[in-house]
Amino acid sequence: MYRMSQKKVLEKVFVDFGSQTSMHGVSHVISNKSMKTRVLWSVICMASMGTFLWMFSQLITKFISYPVQVKVHQVRIIQFSHISAIMF
Repeated sequence: MYRMSQKKVLEKVFVDFGSQTSMHGVSHVISNKSMKTRVLWSVICMASMGTFLWMFSQLITKFISYPVQVKVHQVRIIQFSHISAIMF
């Protein structure tokens, strides 16, 4: 029975993941043969993820720190009739 080394198994898992994932850019990082292109796509993916995380943290910080004051005042009192008609 043929056993693959752990390194080969991990490599196969990453290649399978990279070829089937819908995450933009990851497939380019894993499937490209050129090291320059892989590094370029890695930098692009990391920069995009960093930008996303920074913007998301800014949004959450703004949401949490947003002061809310609710003031309710009644403009005018509307009188309703005390008789109700029920139709059968």
